[in-house]
Amino acid sequence: MKIPPKYLHTITGYLKKGKYIETIRGKNGGFRIVEPADEISLYDIVTLLEPEKQSPIITSFLYPEPGFSFTEFYGLLKQQGFVIYPGKVSDADTFRIGTIGDVFPEDFERLTQAVAAIRQVN
Repeated sequence: MKIPPKYLHTITGYLKKGKYIETIRGKNGGFRIVEPADEISLYDIVTLLEPEKQSPIITSFLYPEPGFSFTEFYGLLKQQGFVIYPGKVSDADTFRIGTIGDVFPEDFERLTQAVAAIRQVN
């Protein structure tokens, strides 16, 4: 995945501010996820834009890891009645989820459950 260093720094800043990661200092330092993965919702995952710039209609999400297959993810979600869109708003590898129309909290719950199930299998 081609994430510019400046943007990566911004992402880690948001994750630290949200207390999802902590910094580990030293020779083998880096970052550690603080929360158990099954307790982090889809919306908790890094979004392309900070919350105050996000649209209430479409939100862009960064690909979760190198080698992520949008086509496969799209197909699996479509089988469960959801449609997502490839990212087109930046040079970053993203996909978009629309939240427009006749949608309800139960729909979002089903979506997050579907994403969690797909991510566990893949």
